[in-house]
Amino acid sequence: MTDYELQNRDKIVHKSGKNDNEIYKHFRSMLYAYLREAFTEYFLTSKKAKLYHFILEPEMIKNRKSANDYLSSWKCSTYRNLVKDDSMLKWYVLAHFLTPKQLNHLVGSFKSYSVYVNDIERRAGDTGNREEKDAASRESAKVNSIIEILTFAHEFCARTTNVVNDYFADYEEIERI
Repeated sequence: MTDYELQNRDKIVHKSGKNDNEIYKHFRSMLYAYLREAFTEYFLTSKKAKLYHFILEPEMIKNRKSANDYLSSWKCSTYRNLVKDDSMLKWYVLAHFLTPKQLNHLVGSFKSYSVYVNDIERRAGDTGNREEKDAASRESAKVNSIIEILTFAHEFCARTTNVVNDYFADYEEIERI
């Protein structure tokens, strides 16, 4: 056994606790630094240096508006147009408790239900059943308004603040819920 160990001592592979990828950790940051340095040198020594001047020395935008002046005359009335009664307000509040994925699935379910109701309305119109068509059109209008509210909430669900006035006009509106 001793002869075998002496013979294969140089061929033994010792496992270390370090991963081989850790050796090259700095490579990526060095690559970016050297590429930046190479492109800067190319831009400075290039015959077309005037063409690339905006990269080396970016110009500040003149006449930049302040945060208060930006879109100061714009008023968003989408929420007020969508929420016409308390039942629609409940859908809006519900949408904020759902994750974006769940909300997206809910909107998809309502859209497929809307297609179903519209098919009923179309078939009732074709057969001349006026009562069924009126009921289906009322249901279709309600479902479409729910879809609009949910899609509006889906677009703005990631934008949250702790200011109550961003979501409700006053505390009376909160109490209605």
